[in-house]
Amino acid sequence: MKGIKKGSTLCMVLIISSILIILGTAVLSLVLSSYKLSLIREKEKFNFYMSEAGLDKAYVEVEHMVNQGIKEGNNIVKGFMDNLDLQYEKEKEIYKNEEKKKVKGQGNIWTTEMEEKYGSPYIKDDLTVNQEYIKKEQNDKFKESYKKYIEDNILNIEDPKLYQYEKNKSIKMQIENNEENLIFNNDKIVLKLKSSYEKQDIEKVTGVQYEIKVPNYNDSYYVQTNTLKIPQNVIWQKALVVNKNLEVCSKDCIVNGDIFVKGEKDDKENSGIILNGEQTNIQMNGNACTLNDFLINSPKAMCNVSGNLYSLNTKLLKDADGSSLNMEKTKDSQGNLFTKDDLEINSENSSVDIEGSYYGLFDGSQSKNNTPDHSSSIIVNSNDLDSTKLNIHDECIIMGTAYIKTKKKYQTGESLALKGNYAAYTKPLKEGKLKEDNIEFEYYDPLVLASRFKDGDCNTNMDNDKDVNNDSSKKNNEDSSELNYKDKAQYFYEYYKQYKDDSGINLGKNITINKKKAFHIGDIITKEEGVITENYVIDINDKVLEKQNEFNKMVYYMGMEKEDDEYTEDISMINMDSQINYKELKKFLKHENKEEFNTDELILLDDNRDKNYALVGNNADTSKVTHKNVEKN
Repeated sequence: MKGIKKGSTLCMVLIISSILIILGTAVLSLVLSSYKLSLIREKEKFNFYMSEAGLDKAYVEVEHMVNQGIKEGNNIVKGFMDNLDLQYEKEKEIYKNEEKKKVKGQGNIWTTEMEEKYGSPYIKDDLTVNQEYIKKEQNDKFKESYKKYIEDNILNIEDPKLYQYEKNKSIKMQIENNEENLIFNNDKIVLKLKSSYEKQDIEKVTGVQYEIKVPNYNDSYYVQTNTLKIPQNVIWQKALVVNKNLEVCSKDCIVNGDIFVKGEKDDKENSGIILNGEQTNIQMNGNACTLNDFLINSPKAMCNVSGNLYSLNTKLLKDADGSSLNMEKTKDSQGNLFTKDDLEINSENSSVDIEGSYYGLFDGSQSKNNTPDHSSSIIVNSNDLDSTKLNIHDECIIMGTAYIKTKKKYQTGESLALKGNYAAYTKPLKEGKLKEDNIEFEYYDPLVLASRFKDGDCNTNMDNDKDVNNDSSKKNNEDSSELNYKDKAQYFYEYYKQYKDDSGINLGKNITINKKKAFHIGDIITKEEGVITENYVIDINDKVLEKQNEFNKMVYYMGMEKEDDEYTEDISMINMDSQINYKELKKFLKHENKEEFNTDELILLDDNRDKNYALVGNNADTSKVTHKNVEKN
């Protein structure tokens, strides 16, 4: 073909190859530059960290210097105190006082120069030690020694040997202060440090400023804390621990701390913590726990508990007219009342005021043969219900129902029962599943009470029964026709609705319960609401188990901590003999140096378990101390 020159293809190849070579060279140069830059940055970072490491090391050296300065100051003070002869100084002061009398007796003036010449600044005119002056001298000498040590050694911080990390390689530390700024001014030095590190012609410099102050003698400079778990003896942690019963007869009594009373039944029914003195006024600033009962058994008694109270029963007995129990809620206490069985008010014109919560936590499943033991309820058995007061400010959980004291015990459907309201079970209902045609009545000496369904009809609440154990409900497994506590709760509620004003139900003039926080398996009564039928929801189960666990911990384990935090009804854990080594305690009390013991404290050891003791204070009424075998101390 014409027009085509030879060699044009070769020219194109050469042009393209040149372009590719130029681009490749440029890319290679760029990569090489990036690599060199990353190496430089890596070296800069390393040098920067090394420079900062120098400041960290300087901080350690400054801290060491300060500690040594404190040590030097303490040594100077120790030497000063070792050489201070206060007896000699006292004799100087005595001589000065004699000279002073002579001078003044001659009509001359006692001058300041004479005071300094003859007197002692370490002893006051009344010949007592001048503690303030001695402390001032200690502080002055300490500070003077401390300052001198710091000022003499502060330049050592620049020593290259301190910052050497490899042979012939070290960080350069420099103090930037002028020499006149390396002395204390207003009891402080502002130390300015510059740390530099150079490698491969790359230098990094960092700086810091420390303020070194002058401490006072015996100041706390630092505290090293080591945490150790030490087994604690629960006996010694309580203000009062009693293996048998505690009987309080004093008119005025204050207990600061926790109380634990095991309680023991003897020839009397009452056991636990018993308030027996007339007009007894006791203030408990702490928790009170007893395996048995908390009883108020004297008229016009007043008991204030700033803490929680744990007991089998808490009762105001018949003789306790005009008495009161106040559970006080403070910033340090909850003011809660726990019972395994009942809270009872049997006296007239009496009151129970619970600023915290009431927990009647047990449903009776622990008892045998349908007995009322451990079925928690509130019982108001006063002959004068209008003057009786019950006020529960916060939560109220009642897991059981009350029993009527017939010859054969009869469980009611009431979690809060008032005297005389049992009459509801003696009368037939007019309508509903529980009406007269469906219910049989049985003789419970001395009452005839609604007892079972006729013809074996099933009870009214089987379809919505809650997960709550109870004596009557257990018995129904054997005899499905017998009314259980839920049937009786429904019976009581229907009776109140059907008979209304003619029901004779006493609603209690002064009973106040927070309805929104009340959970109960039976009926309760308030003046405002009338009869409130059972209110127990499954969501409250966890709260009940938590409070039962707390009760067991405080009563059966005396508040002792366990790793698994699970507490059962184990009475064997209440073993005071295993908590106290009486033999070693007796040896201690026989110590030769009797002056070491505080004579205001009473320590009484007696191996005779059958002997009772009464601690009788000044102006105490001993008329209530009636036991024949009581030793009065």
